[in-house]
Amino acid sequence: MKTPKSSAQFEEPEDEFSGQFDDEVEDDFADLEDEFADDDDWDDDPDDDDLDDEFDDDLSEEEELLGAFFAGGDFEIVELATLLRESQDEPDPTAADVRATATLEEVIEDLRERSSDVSLTDLAALANVPAAEREELRALWPTVPVQARRSALEALIDAASEDLPLDLSELLRLALEDADDEVRQLGIAGLFDNAAPEFLGRLTQMTRRDLSSAVRAAAATALGNYVLAGELDELEPALAMRAEEALMASLADADEMLAVQCAALESIAYSGEVGVRQLIEDAYYSEHDEMRQSSLTAMGRSADVRWRNLAHAELSNPSPQIRARAAFAVGELEARAALPEVLALVDDDDFEVRIAAIYALGHLGGSEARAVLEDLSNSEDDFVADAADEALEEMAFYASADAQNLPLYDEEEDDDDWRFASDADLGIYN
Repeated sequence: MKTPKSSAQFEEPEDEFSGQFDDEVEDDFADLEDEFADDDDWDDDPDDDDLDDEFDDDLSEEEELLGAFFAGGDFEIVELATLLRESQDEPDPTAADVRATATLEEVIEDLRERSSDVSLTDLAALANVPAAEREELRALWPTVPVQARRSALEALIDAASEDLPLDLSELLRLALEDADDEVRQLGIAGLFDNAAPEFLGRLTQMTRRDLSSAVRAAAATALGNYVLAGELDELEPALAMRAEEALMASLADADEMLAVQCAALESIAYSGEVGVRQLIEDAYYSEHDEMRQSSLTAMGRSADVRWRNLAHAELSNPSPQIRARAAFAVGELEARAALPEVLALVDDDDFEVRIAAIYALGHLGGSEARAVLEDLSNSEDDFVADAADEALEEMAFYASADAQNLPLYDEEEDDDDWRFASDADLGIYN
């Protein structure tokens, strides 16, 4: 056949090609079908159904959700609304008269009229917003009543925390600029452990200038993610430094609220700057109990083994808040000398202290700690059992070869030069 110079020489070139291709595929498929039909080994096995059922039973809920993206050999993509519906433990009775999917304008209207009764599947229209609809979202979002904005944000953030495919970036940007204090706090909470550069500028401004001290404290806490990312070489040093400067400014501001300064201290503790050690020591001797608590959190985050003795001593503090913070600190600092005291705290009268002790055991390791955690994993208290399971997973990680090859602490560092190491009276409470 003579090769045409252009597709115009065919009356309907695409139809002719696709028809020829379809015929070839159909012939090949028929040949394969005949081949398998003649193969005795390919006969239906009645046990296959049982095997399939057993395999389905072994699937976790997360794996089932992930598998919901694909259907059949053609990998058909399922709508996000379908995935969200399947993720709900129970049917949403309020969604009976709401469409399974909704446009951005429709879900905004529903929020205006029904506030918190809008289903998660419809709220998903506020996530993964395409560029063409971002201006519309920016214009419509402020028209939603404040309580509805809070409810919608909270529901979407909870869903995103379960690893559902929700990109809330555009909505969170609006939340960070919202007139309502609580919405701004929810916007910060929605960032999770994110250290995305595009949010850094707004967070530094909020840390220093927001009219709400609660929002300033939340923003200061979020900046800790940027400081840590800088220390781990996951963020440009200049950006990490910008976060540190905002935190230092809050700590140096004598007029700043105590809660904001506490949050700033806990966040700046991730920094390797030498001056941070003095900030932690000053906070430990503060007249304010809240600042003393934050100093212990900062000790754990500092990865400075010279705080081990002091954190160890505070495990016997009369204050349950101090004991809990100290337990977290000795865990993060891997102060294995504190293991006997941490084991005793598992039976502490204060629930927060017990949970902190469970966390610490996962970091300290050892056969005795493992035995206690395994016993606690069978607790009738679901919260305690979950905490113990997580601690056992943490213990398994720290015992792995990968963790051994990535030591966080210099165990050969001499503690004798640290001013608290030789204080015989340190941590003696009567």
